[in-house]
Amino acid sequence: MFVGDYCYGRMRGFTLTEALIVVAIIGILGSLALPSFNELRDKYRLKAAAEALYGDLQFARSTAIRSNSTVNLSLITSCWGMNTASACTCSTANSCQLKQSSITAFPGVSMAPSAATTSIDGTRGLASGGAVTVTFTSTLGKQAQVALSALGRVVLCSPGGSGAIGDYPAC
Repeated sequence: MFVGDYCYGRMRGFTLTEALIVVAIIGILGSLALPSFNELRDKYRLKAAAEALYGDLQFARSTAIRSNSTVNLSLITSCWGMNTASACTCSTANSCQLKQSSITAFPGVSMAPSAATTSIDGTRGLASGGAVTVTFTSTLGKQAQVALSALGRVVLCSPGGSGAIGDYPAC
């Protein structure tokens, strides 16, 4: 028999114990999902850094061919940049006229270039300063590589083993 808010003399709703059990279950499920979110965030920061350099190297090559002039690339452990006039030091603000990017835009990602400088000639788009490989490493040890071959081809890949991220072909 219903009388007001009572049903057979009891109030309707949840007890404190039931509410605490639901909150505990949500907390347990959240703590199980947190490591996968950290891995996902780590992977996407690594991919963003590698794809940014990949796009910038493609831009440098197309700019060199379009303007028929040499594009000089500067690659250090904290940034990369490109300039047409002379070699630039991307560690100095705005010294690279075409493009300049910093690794600090990608928290938790470090980069290790195989050479500090190279250049792309404007006649055929070849890497006249020699081939360069830049390895990006995340805080969880995942890796991606961006390589500029001597023929001017830009390749994005992931080394095999435990550092592989699976989204790119093997190097």
